[in-house]
Amino acid sequence: MRKILITGIILTLVVFNLGIAKEKSNKKVLKTIFSYKKELNLTDEQIDKLHKILDEFTEQLKRKRLKLRVLNIEFNELIRNRASLDKIKSKLKEIAELEVEIRFLDIKSAREIEEVLTPEQLKKWNKIRKGKVKTKK
Repeated sequence: MRKILITGIILTLVVFNLGIAKEKSNKKVLKTIFSYKKELNLTDEQIDKLHKILDEFTEQLKRKRLKLRVLNIEFNELIRNRASLDKIKSKLKEIAELEVEIRFLDIKSAREIEEVLTPEQLKKWNKIRKGKVKTKK
């Protein structure tokens, strides 16, 4: 019964996330490093490597965020049901560990991207990210 409930929750979250993603996509265009490929003079090889890094990051991030939502639902259920403090603490530790994994994944991916860029490209990319370089729109 619990597996059916969790599966239902996961499916609901996936459908909900797809709706949010569609709604967000109608609002504002998200700029990525690929939006500045001309300014950065990215080669085709660099673009392929960056796509691979970002595709892997995105896939892992989606899975981890979904798992985090499930853990938070389980945590809230423990609170509602007045579960033992040990169970609550254990669930909080699971959530915290996953949040650390997500933040680390972000840092790791950023460093992998930096390794693909030349020193000049990296310098310019950092300026673009900080809004210190005017770019063509």
